[in-house]
Amino acid sequence: MKILYILLMLAVMILAVVFALQNSMEVTVQFFGWSAAGSLSLVLMLALFGGVLFGVVIMLPSVLKHSVQFTGLRRRFKRLEKEKDKLTSNADPGNASVPPAELPEGEGKAEGKAKGKAKAGSASEASADAGGPST
Repeated sequence: MKILYILLMLAVMILAVVFALQNSMEVTVQFFGWSAAGSLSLVLMLALFGGVLFGVVIMLPSVLKHSVQFTGLRRRFKRLEKEKDKLTSNADPGNASVPPAELPEGEGKAEGKAKGKAKAGSASEASADAGGPST
């Protein structure tokens, strides 16, 4: 890949030299009363580099903003990785995954449903014993 980059840069430099040799005529640039004379290739290359510099200056605030945002996200990622490692190390040694959230009474879903039905049944039995309507 590095060789391809070197070859590409060499080709661009050769093209720039050929361009400069073929466009060596003298031109005068006038801008708001300011005047400068130079070869056409030099004027065009200066305009190109000026445009590139202008583009970099215009994009700089956005690039800096995203760089700061990326740094914050990287810190948050590292903090969350440490928290995940801490949670997995506190989990059962036989189970490497993070344990599921516990129910309020510390029971599984099937056990909680069965116990909930038993509680409902005992409540209707208690109301029947007290003389209330039975369901």
